Amino acid sequence: MADIYGRKIFVIIVCIVQGLCFIVLLLIPSPIVFYGTIFIFGTSIPLKNMMAYTHLMEFLPGKVTEYSGYLFFTEGMILVVSPLVLMFVTVNTDIFLWFGVIQNIIAIAMFILMYVPESTIFLLEKERFDIAKSDISYLLKFNRASEAVSAELEGYLNRYILKTQSLTERRLKE
Repeated sequence: MADIYGRKIFVIIVCIVQGLCFIVLLLIPSPIVFYGTIFIFGTSIPLKNMMAYTHLMEFLPGKVTEYSGYLFFTEGMILVVSPLVLMFVTVNTDIFLWFGVIQNIIAIAMFILMYVPESTIFLLEKERFDIAKSDISYLLKFNRASEAVSAELEGYLNRYILKTQSLTERRLKE
């Protein structure tokens, strides 16, 4: 599905769904709700881990990639640390639910407040060349790439676009 619609929309949807599940667990302490939300988490966590963190780390330099790495690390670490917290700090499991709510709010805020481009591969495959070009030039400026690197990458991109357009024209003629 991400190959059809892009990664970015799925990342945002998964963060919203997971945040809502955490809130529901906080507000409605019921075994039926628990099992329902666990099912939703089970289906959404692979999407989040395979798309969200990878998507952020693919495109964003420096501190943003570092923060994305911290989020990924802390989300994975919670499984290791939670028994220790329950043994030595508190037996109130709501603390973990609040952590999940906060983490998903941070992730959604990152996507809303910062410009996070769509996957370049997705854009090129869908032949959205103008958006891909503008996203790539944004990333080059954001990363403070040299003029030589920018020119080289632009050359590769233009050759790819011309090749793709000529192949598309040939298919249409056939």
